[in-house]
Amino acid sequence: MKVRRTLRHGKTVWELDTGVIEGKRRRLFFRTEKAARLRMSEIEADFQAAGRRWTAASAASKANVIRILDEIQSQGLTLERVWHAYRSGKVAFEDSGKRLADAIEEVLEAKTAANRRPVYLTELRRYLRLFARGRESMDVGTFGVTDIEAWFSERKEPPSSRAGNLGKLSALFDHCWRRGYIKENPVSESRSRTSRLVSRRSWPSISANASSGRRRQPTDVCYPNLPWDCSLVSGPTRSPGSTGEESISNEAC
Repeated sequence: MKVRRTLRHGKTVWELDTGVIEGKRRRLFFRTEKAARLRMSEIEADFQAAGRRWTAASAASKANVIRILDEIQSQGLTLERVWHAYRSGKVAFEDSGKRLADAIEEVLEAKTAANRRPVYLTELRRYLRLFARGRESMDVGTFGVTDIEAWFSERKEPPSSRAGNLGKLSALFDHCWRRGYIKENPVSESRSRTSRLVSRRSWPSISANASSGRRRQPTDVCYPNLPWDCSLVSGPTRSPGSTGEESISNEAC
């Protein structure tokens, strides 16, 4: 590694050339020489620590690391990107030892013990078994955010229905999280995105029926597919298949 003074955008700066890392030349720029040399010492310390750990590793571990890195690079990825995807919930690698079908039965038993309404339990059972169809034996730890979003992408549910059904899946994975089967609920990110979408669509500024002269309220509902003019109906609407246990959507057209 080298530190040298250079010009960058017409200003004098100090460049730290760290050499080639992962096939690319890395250069860092600092306002002062002191800051550049401090960063160089930190990088050198990291390299030394990594070298000591590599030296202490067994031959089998080294061969395994090299094999995995080669596979990652062959896919055009980097180790940092793979790790970031895992931490953000886009991929899941957990092996909890709990089958999806067994987890569903557990959550249904827990909801029954909590004295939830029969209508809610029936709808929850129906939807969770629909979600598990063909993958009953899969480990619950293998499901990530991408799996949840792929499920809804294939079903093409409207936002209001998706919000309620996300609640059903969230009940399943939240149960798994509480039991320690998984580290986090993969539904959380998808649920927050849907909530933002429904929220944006729930507050039109002016009613389509302007003759009343009043602003449209969030509980007003518009039915655009009816043969007559859009009329206002006061009161909230439930999403299709809603059991009353999930949140009520006030989505407007």
